[in-house]
Amino acid sequence: MTLEELKDWVYELEDEIEKKVEWTLTDTITTSEAKIYTQPFYLATKALKEKIDEMILINAFNDEMD
Repeated sequence: MTLEELKDWVYELEDEIEKKVEWTLTDTITTSEAKIYTQPFYLATKALKEKIDEMILINAFNDEMD
């Protein structure tokens, strides 16, 4: 899997969290409560996306230097 593919997968994962977890929770609790419970997922995917972006930049720099 390339870094670009990994980045796409993380975006899909984030969408799945919203669609499947958050929306399912709203069947029994309020939307604001569901967002509280899913907040760690969003923070983790955000950090992962930032790290992947860093790695993509590093790879581009290394490719340019070769």
